Amino acid sequence: MNNSASILIVDDQDDVRKLMRMVLEPEGYQLIEAHDGQSAINQIQKHQPDLILLDIMMPGYPNGLELLEMIRRNKSMTVKIVMVSAKGQYDDVLAAAKLNCDAYIVKPFTLQHLLDTIKNTLK
Repeated sequence: MNNSASILIVDDQDDVRKLMRMVLEPEGYQLIEAHDGQSAINQIQKHQPDLILLDIMMPGYPNGLELLEMIRRNKSMTVKIVMVSAKGQYDDVLAAAKLNCDAYIVKPFTLQHLLDTIKNTLK
């Protein structure tokens, strides 16, 4: 595939970022990584990605939901956001939906589900 979209992977777990990179690089996506909310803010400002894969539970401030809220408050940002979290309860998904996330993936996920969600979100 030849996808030119840029994707920011925000997750505090190195293994999760590495797995996503292994799956998404061959698809042609331009990948950027951040290990917490603050480094994600820096990467967003620097690279202006097309899509963000955002974990909820991360150390420090902001966590994933706080970062989602910050991005959505900034009306000049139109980035697509897919939450990727082990928190899969109804209340967790609802909280992200209320903040206008574009999609929600529960860990563990299949690699095909990740690819399909990204493709559908970027349409």
